[in-house]
Amino acid sequence: EKNTRAKSTFDTHQNENTRFIVWLFYNYERFIHDELSRDLQEVIETVDYDEMLRRKYRGKKSVEERKKHYLFQQLRNTVGGFLGTPGSSIKKDTVKFDQFVADHQIFVEYLAKRRKSNGGLMKPSVYKSYRASLSFLFWRYDYQVPEQFSSKLKTSMDGIKRIANKARQCGEGNIEDGKRPLNFELFLQFNRWFLEMGTYEGMHALAYSLATFNLACRGDSTLMICLKHLQWKGDATGVPFSHSKEEQLGDDPTKRLPRYCFGNPFTQEADFISGIFLYLATNPELIGDKDGPLFPGAKDSHSTKFSNTLKIILKDPEKREIIQKKYAFEPEDIGVHSWRKAAHTKMNCGSTAGPTNSAACIRGGHSIGAVRDVYVVQEKASDQYCGRILAGLDEMSASFAVSYPDFIPIEVMKSFDWMFDDNEDRSVKKGVSEDEYEEKKKEVDAEVKEVLDCIFTKERLEKFPTIYRFLEIGLASFLIHSKTISERLPPNSTLLHQPLFTMIKVYRLKQYVRIAMPWDDHCKYFSKPTGIPPHVINYQ
Repeated sequence: EKNTRAKSTFDTHQNENTRFIVWLFYNYERFIHDELSRDLQEVIETVDYDEMLRRKYRGKKSVEERKKHYLFQQLRNTVGGFLGTPGSSIKKDTVKFDQFVADHQIFVEYLAKRRKSNGGLMKPSVYKSYRASLSFLFWRYDYQVPEQFSSKLKTSMDGIKRIANKARQCGEGNIEDGKRPLNFELFLQFNRWFLEMGTYEGMHALAYSLATFNLACRGDSTLMICLKHLQWKGDATGVPFSHSKEEQLGDDPTKRLPRYCFGNPFTQEADFISGIFLYLATNPELIGDKDGPLFPGAKDSHSTKFSNTLKIILKDPEKREIIQKKYAFEPEDIGVHSWRKAAHTKMNCGSTAGPTNSAACIRGGHSIGAVRDVYVVQEKASDQYCGRILAGLDEMSASFAVSYPDFIPIEVMKSFDWMFDDNEDRSVKKGVSEDEYEEKKKEVDAEVKEVLDCIFTKERLEKFPTIYRFLEIGLASFLIHSKTISERLPPNSTLLHQPLFTMIKVYRLKQYVRIAMPWDDHCKYFSKPTGIPPHVINYQ
């Protein structure tokens, strides 16, 4: 019973229930049990404002407003003590439920008085959440709600939501529920800004952004990714989930399927593989614990860490102006959940020849219905299609079929000149035999291993051999984007002192980095490409 509800769920309902019970105490004290009523009255009579007034305050509230808010919080804390902590059984009574449910209009009155700070109405979904918190309070006390109360309250709730929705249509607040989904261009812009910060916090935000978007998952799910979940599967990285908000018990096998994440050798800020590699290379100690999380630390701390980095950008006057004028977004409409919403928008709005509805739902962890959840268990090819779309590859171009970058010592074709600087050596042996190629490949692989050993240490990689292939592809992806990354990092960034940026051997490997299309002759040196719809082949 202790683990039937997540702590975050409990905290949300507890926060609302303490507020409601304090309101009930002020307006309908007869519904509050005597012991709680006495304790609340004692708090009012003995409250000490001196400690609160001694604190530094830079807000706009008057002293009386601050006192009122402080007293309200003290009363809520007292109610919270009666309700108990997550997983605990309630030992003290708070509300006289039998009397309370006799008149549903009491709760309707409470909802009618719940307003925004500016006096406006809440969104319909917010009032719905308040109703859910009341149900949670009944559930905690194991109280059987009369059918008449539920029926009448449902009718009133429909009226409240209708009025709130009409007010929203008339211009009060935003029509969108919650945070707005980023468009793909703004998503890329944020990733550029994260990199340009040139700090460890910026690298963390970049990796978090790319992981959340490419996996189309909630921020909490991003924080549950372990290093061993970065499984290289042929031509992409497969990341499985066994627990998420909508699948907490692990009963649905579709939710445990790996979500395929592809690289993007053309656009640095959209490249999942190079972004995660850059994060790991600047935090090499993470590789030391293969069972550890990709983003270690308390779950709340990392959500806060990304949010704080995001706030730094949103508060910058120059960047705010760009967000408003170029992308038509209000910075206040952007939050962590904007990334997940952006991923779903990207998957379903790119082309009429997009992935199936089932694939998009499975990718985002959504239910597709009780019957289809049983029969539509595997959408592997379509999930790979989703992965390529989320990687930012153009589904209306032949480049959509591009391979992952790898170290392939073959002739450099003219079409890949964009990968090299003018002063780089492009001479590679031409017309080599298979034996000669294998010999040269061993030499290059040895150089790659030497570089990775220097960045992550040999001991760590020997204890975690399954991560090696991902890091190898990650290094190749980094080298493709190395010029762009170096230009965007500030010259005084401490990250530039990391071995990844100081070792000459790293950049010597760039001459061997290759990509391929399915119709290229040298595609045989790569794993079979996946997630490519038939219409893309016609673009070659």
